Amino acid sequence: MDDSPSETDVYCSEFRAISIRWHLSGREKIAVEYRPMPLSKRQRLEEDSKENEENLDIPEDDRRDIPKAEKVTWTPVRLVELGIPKDDDGSMSEDQGGLGGRHESSAQDVMSPESTNKKKKKKKKRTRGKTSEQKRQRQRRAPQPGLTIAQSKHEKIVRGLKLRTHFLRAEGFSLNENSRVTSTGWHGLPPPKDELQELIARHRDGSISEQLSHFHRVPFDPTSKSPTALLDCMNRAFGIRTTTAHFLAKLGSQLYDAMYQLLGPTLANDSVKRDCELKNPRGDHFQGLMGHQRPYHDTIILVKWHKDNLKAVEAFLDTPCVQELIAWVNWFLRTFFPNVAERYQRCADWHKAKYGVSPLFGLFWNFCINGIFPDQLRIHTVPHGDPKNVIGACVIFVYVKPGFEFDHKTRSWFVIFEAGVIIELPPWVAFFYPSSLFIHFNCDISGTSTPSVYSGDSLQ
Repeated sequence: MDDSPSETDVYCSEFRAISIRWHLSGREKIAVEYRPMPLSKRQRLEEDSKENEENLDIPEDDRRDIPKAEKVTWTPVRLVELGIPKDDDGSMSEDQGGLGGRHESSAQDVMSPESTNKKKKKKKKRTRGKTSEQKRQRQRRAPQPGLTIAQSKHEKIVRGLKLRTHFLRAEGFSLNENSRVTSTGWHGLPPPKDELQELIARHRDGSISEQLSHFHRVPFDPTSKSPTALLDCMNRAFGIRTTTAHFLAKLGSQLYDAMYQLLGPTLANDSVKRDCELKNPRGDHFQGLMGHQRPYHDTIILVKWHKDNLKAVEAFLDTPCVQELIAWVNWFLRTFFPNVAERYQRCADWHKAKYGVSPLFGLFWNFCINGIFPDQLRIHTVPHGDPKNVIGACVIFVYVKPGFEFDHKTRSWFVIFEAGVIIELPPWVAFFYPSSLFIHFNCDISGTSTPSVYSGDSLQ
């Protein structure tokens, strides 16, 4: 049994208190938004209608067909194949000259015409005594150039976490060839409407199950202390599943109460339920979207539902358990996707300097709660894309209603269609992926080799 701590255990022991303080110190007043000029009622209606992602003005020749995912094959990848060397103490080496440790060489090791004619000198024996061992220990503890001792300790812990990550690579799948990106690089392109509608129809009538039976499944091992990373054929990570956040599971009742105190009045509205059943392209649930609208625009405003529920949203974000969730997600992003986090930070700094607006959720501009109506049992999405999301890391975090047990071994696994992969997501586990690039949805896993797409008894 692996006795090493998981990444969430490390977060709780080393970074939890610091992350909470960082998040609270950086949060701005909720109602802050930038407006270049006062809006008329007509302009306000036009502005709100832009949130409808069906209204995408994208030329047809910029669209890409949905690729055939059956050709994708998945294999586990060893660290050596990824070019991640280890030091003798188990940490990643900064020396990229060799794999499996540092390589020491001298001029005498190089076989050249000049060196072969010379008499080889006797090599001095390396001392392995107490003094040399103490010197090596001091060198290992010394901070890296340009880093403080605290920063160096953080980097060492992060390297250790990455070394223990379980990597899976998709042969025949490339982010360049199989994802849809705009020419600006800010967000994704929508899949062709006819192909997407055909996919939705097959999902609803169950005929998609045979195709999904050829997809690779990534089950969840509750005893594992390692996150799982999905790589494309060029070893670029496009998805990471965390281990169970037990500290958040202990706050589960508080999180649920906070979410449904915020969403309760909306979920009790019958007209809202009818609208979701008829108009929601993702499923028949309610999307409680908070935060600012599309940060790649030069004008940034709060989304409509947030503006209509300002006081309730502010009370929700002041709840300690919600702050715990936001701080943990931001820490994981900075730790496992540092380049994405840096880009998010530059975007936030630009808006702060130019308009005085900052993201309300750490590095994230939006927070969406998928709410369950009173007569529903779960969130189970149909095939859809989120092309207007910023290209980066979207985070799914699975919650469960207090008093219920979710059968995550067979219910509502998560499908990334273009990659040909189906991922098990238990409660209190997060999954990071670029939602704007792929079609994604849920399916059930039956006891046979063929997944099913819907079952009403998921909550038991």
